[in-house]
Amino acid sequence: MKHYAGWMFDMDQTLIASAINFDDMRQACIQELHLANVVLPEEVGEKPPPAQLIEAGRKYEKQYGNNGLVERMYACVAACEMEGMKEAEAEAGAKELVSYLSKEAELVVVTNNATESAITALRNNGLLSYFQAVYGRDRLQALKPSPDSVKKVLHDYPMISAKDWVMIGDSWIDGKAANLAGVDFISYHAANLTENEIIPVLETESLHDLYQYLREVKQ
Repeated sequence: MKHYAGWMFDMDQTLIASAINFDDMRQACIQELHLANVVLPEEVGEKPPPAQLIEAGRKYEKQYGNNGLVERMYACVAACEMEGMKEAEAEAGAKELVSYLSKEAELVVVTNNATESAITALRNNGLLSYFQAVYGRDRLQALKPSPDSVKKVLHDYPMISAKDWVMIGDSWIDGKAANLAGVDFISYHAANLTENEIIPVLETESLHDLYQYLREVKQ
């Protein structure tokens, strides 16, 4: 595996084992869309990530005018995030991995969560100091799987080319955002990669194993 000068980390279920109920979040967003008479396209599937639902709401508002739909959906998301972050703990192996990587690479967090809630969760678990920046949804134009978040990082760190960055995440939306921006992706037990045409450079089920692997490769 090549050496990367920059690492982008997803947060939920990658760095932080939050207890966010994404099914409740999804249903709350779908309910808001239904109340606004927004018909979802078939390609979103049976269990679309909330980010895709919010983008559907955003497209509706661009076409028909702002009626507070996206704002209401974000309120639903924020409520679920707040509840799920109350007892959130770091993923096993997260601290040893980021501590090791921070000695030789730029580290940033790219999350669909609000920036402030992400910072709080990272700080509470002793991880914040290892990262140069946290990119939450309020700092971005569009949510993952849009590549906007990754492109924002590339813009802010012009000294590191796209080929020298890698993103690690637990969802196909992380891989899609990375690949669309020309950045490699490491899958941390992510599902539905093949269906979404995502080819990771590495797949791992354990951050501790990834840490050990990187150490061995370096030697």
